[in-house]
Amino acid sequence: MKINVIIILVLLMLNTPFSQGFGPQQVIAPNADDPYCVYSVDIDGDGDNDILSASSNDNKIAWYRNEGNGIFGLQQMVTTDADFPGDVFSIDLDGDGDNDVLSVSGAYEYGKIAWYENLIYNASIAEKPISLIALYPNPTNDIIHIQSNTPLLKNSVFNILGELIIDMPVLNSSEITVQTQDLVNGIYIIKCYDHNSRVIIGKIIKN
Repeated sequence: MKINVIIILVLLMLNTPFSQGFGPQQVIAPNADDPYCVYSVDIDGDGDNDILSASSNDNKIAWYRNEGNGIFGLQQMVTTDADFPGDVFSIDLDGDGDNDVLSVSGAYEYGKIAWYENLIYNASIAEKPISLIALYPNPTNDIIHIQSNTPLLKNSVFNILGELIIDMPVLNSSEITVQTQDLVNGIYIIKCYDHNSRVIIGKIIKN
C-alpha cells in the first residue's frame, strides 16, 4: 500500500505544472563550483539588477553584469578569499550611494563576516559621458532639471536598489523637468538615453 501511494505521488508530481507562468531555464553560470547562495541587486549603478553568487568549493564571491534582455556577462571576481562562503548580500554600507557586498563564510569558531566596498560603480560612471548632462538643483526637494548638449529620447529614475521609480519618454528634447516631490528622501540614479544609443547616468539626492 505504501509503495502504491509513493507511485501515485510521483505521478502527480510529474504531471503538476510547477513551471506554469515561467519560461525555460536560462543558465547564467554553468561552471559555478558548488554554488551556495545568489542575490540580485544593481552592482554597477546602471539601473539593472546584476547577480551576486557565493560558491563554497572555490571560496569565491562573484558577480555577473546584467547586459539586458536576459543576458548576463562573464563571472567577475569580488574575492577568492572567502572560506567556504554560505551567504552573500548587498546594500550600501558606507553611504556613498552604491551597493557594497557582504559575505558570511566558514563555520563554528572559524566563521567570518566580511564586507567589500563597491569600487565598480564609480568606475562605471566615469566611463560614461556624464559631462553631457547637468542636473540641478541637486540636492533637490520637489523638482529637478536635466540639461543636455544633445537631444535626449528617454529618461528613467531608479532607486539605489535598482528599482524603476519614474519612466518618462522625452520628445527629442535637451531640457527636461522631472517632478520629485513624491519621492522619499534618499539617493536616486537618473539614466538618460540619447540618439547615439548612449546611456548617460547621473546621481541625484532628494531631501
